[in-house]
Amino acid sequence: MSIWRSPSARRRKRVRYKMLKSGRLVPVQNKYGNKREGGFDSKGERGRWQELQLLEKAHKLSNLRRQTRWVFVVNEEPICYYVADFEYWIGDVRVVEDYKSEHTRKLAVYRIKKKLFQALYPDVVFRELVR
Repeated sequence: MSIWRSPSARRRKRVRYKMLKSGRLVPVQNKYGNKREGGFDSKGERGRWQELQLLEKAHKLSNLRRQTRWVFVVNEEPICYYVADFEYWIGDVRVVEDYKSEHTRKLAVYRIKKKLFQALYPDVVFRELVR
């Protein structure tokens, strides 16, 4: 099995349910309280996607993609991966953007992956947007 999946498979998110004592299934609230919006993890992420789409139509950026997977390989061994919210090109510069809340920005896993990304892909600009 390949570690790369089709773009449509990457966008599908599973809805988690929990069973109440009454036997009824109810959807579980998101971990950080954000509300999923039209296939996006938050309203802010969806809004940023719409802004980037307008910039692409105005030819300010190109090759706009979302939920791109970056594999971290050290000594020819895949260690882990990072899924960026957005990826695009501004001229000859590749840009990766991540939309974070103040809380998720402080998580140790995110901070480590961000530093790994910057170390392994120094030619890619990493932008972090905080709501």
